[in-house]
Amino acid sequence: QNVSEIGELIIENDTLFLLNFRDADQINLSESIIRNQFYRGQEIIELSKNNFQIDLFGFNKLKNLKYFTKFGKLVLFAETKDELENIILNFRNNLTLSRQNSFEKFRKKIPSKSVKFALYNYKNAEEFGNQFIYTSEEISNNLSYFSLFTSPNENKQSIRKLELVLKTKHSKEILIKPSLIKNHRTNDLNILFQDSDNKIILSDLNGNKIWSKNFESKIISDMYQIDMYKNNRLQFVFLTVEFLYILDIKGNVVKKVRNKESGAEKHLSVFDYDKNKNYRLVVQEGRNVSMYDSKLNIVKGFKGTQSKKNINYKMDHIRILNKDFLIQYYDDKTFTIFDRRGRERIKLPKDLKYESTVFKNKNKLIFLSEGNEIVKIDISGEVSYQPYNEKINSIASNQDLLVILTDNKLVVNENEFKIPYGNYTDPKINKDYISLLNIDNKELYLFNNTKKIDRFPIFSSKFFDFSTKEKQTFLVVVGDEDELLCYSID
Repeated sequence: QNVSEIGELIIENDTLFLLNFRDADQINLSESIIRNQFYRGQEIIELSKNNFQIDLFGFNKLKNLKYFTKFGKLVLFAETKDELENIILNFRNNLTLSRQNSFEKFRKKIPSKSVKFALYNYKNAEEFGNQFIYTSEEISNNLSYFSLFTSPNENKQSIRKLELVLKTKHSKEILIKPSLIKNHRTNDLNILFQDSDNKIILSDLNGNKIWSKNFESKIISDMYQIDMYKNNRLQFVFLTVEFLYILDIKGNVVKKVRNKESGAEKHLSVFDYDKNKNYRLVVQEGRNVSMYDSKLNIVKGFKGTQSKKNINYKMDHIRILNKDFLIQYYDDKTFTIFDRRGRERIKLPKDLKYESTVFKNKNKLIFLSEGNEIVKIDISGEVSYQPYNEKINSIASNQDLLVILTDNKLVVNENEFKIPYGNYTDPKINKDYISLLNIDNKELYLFNNTKKIDRFPIFSSKFFDFSTKEKQTFLVVVGDEDELLCYSID
């Protein structure tokens, strides 16, 4: 069959076979093809039977493998299409050994040619002392040479890398942003999401479904976690058109309260002013504001329950120097700054209009105005305006970072990063990371304040979320519309 190399790839007890052809177009399996499909733009072909027979080095199992895909002249066979999708996914995301600096250094020390070689990659390298072990056999002048090479053990704490933790497909489209949540019963991270049948599903990072619940309607808010009983047993808070819900970790409804019956857009915010678990749950709909405590009782004394304008976005809470600022946005691009009792805290100019939401930066409130100016408001109410020499599409900020997005540039404080022209979501800040999703080509970028993170962008169709466990950051994204992917970033 004009094959120059054969090999097997063993991944967590699954084995895939590789055939390197001098000309992959010479493969003749057309009579056995049942169907073909595409994943990330690459064709995967399913066979009724595999006619290849190789009785060398134990490769006789090849006949059992009914799926294959091509990488140029390299043809990869697998028992299931899921394994091929995993390979394609990692290849497209540059998550291959040849892209790892640690492996590239090791690769230069091993033979470039051999009759037979084996490469072992240990995830728990600290147990063995070496991440990579390489053995090779070479025949020269009627002598057979056997070589063994080990890579130096590197300090894993200093190496930041992107690693695929989970890839799983569901029967229905994923409808809302999946949330990485803490499961207090197992002390692990779980993924909570809702599909197009309105079913809410909780799964672990191994892809195992913990539970699923049929729900009456779509979740229309972010998913929040609270400790309503202050006993470290966490609950979920979210909004549907009909109700404000609190669910426990098993998916049982703990409490719910009916929303006002109106066709107005509804928003949910959750605040913990003093970080003492005295939560405030704010539901906004139309011109009405309802503030609840964690038992879903109306909070008495909050004065901002009625607005003279239609509310356009969920309420934000910002704390600066022990003062609370509640920002309420209206559909005419104006906003009001309240204190925690719903009284107007800062009187704003009537012609001041927002293009972005309000953030905290250097102990000031900051936002992008409709006039392409970066506006800063100090706690005394003094307003300053900073014109920008380029059209700003959006901004994001925290106390130390200011992120500005233009048509083809992301500016983080004083550092500029060129990005392709495209249609982007607003940048988001998660601890040390800045994320940015290109909607046109479905690519998710990740930066810190000094550089673009290696191996990004990665594929993401629309939703993503971050969480941290034991100083390790995890990222969950929706790949295809029915596909969940979870990565560890560092």
